[in-house]
Amino acid sequence: MNERVRYPKTMQHKAKKSEFEKRMEKEGWEKRAVVDNRRADELKELYEETGFEVKVVPVSVNGGGLACDSCFSDPKKVPDSFQVIYTRKPGDS
Repeated sequence: MNERVRYPKTMQHKAKKSEFEKRMEKEGWEKRAVVDNRRADELKELYEETGFEVKVVPVSVNGGGLACDSCFSDPKKVPDSFQVIYTRKPGDS
């Protein structure tokens, strides 16, 4: 009953990361989610409770990138209601 569900590849993901994403990765941050503002505080609190450092940035600052936010190809047209959540383990800077 534990079968893996395979979905067709319908969305092209950007292979190129933004300069912001590269800097975040270099500093030890891992991109976790792209969420609506209404959920950002809740997820931030959840990650902090599990021992992570958390950084929440607007999608427009993130500048596009992989997976979830690939539909935001023009950061200037991104609604201000979306945030990107990054986490890292304490001491990974």
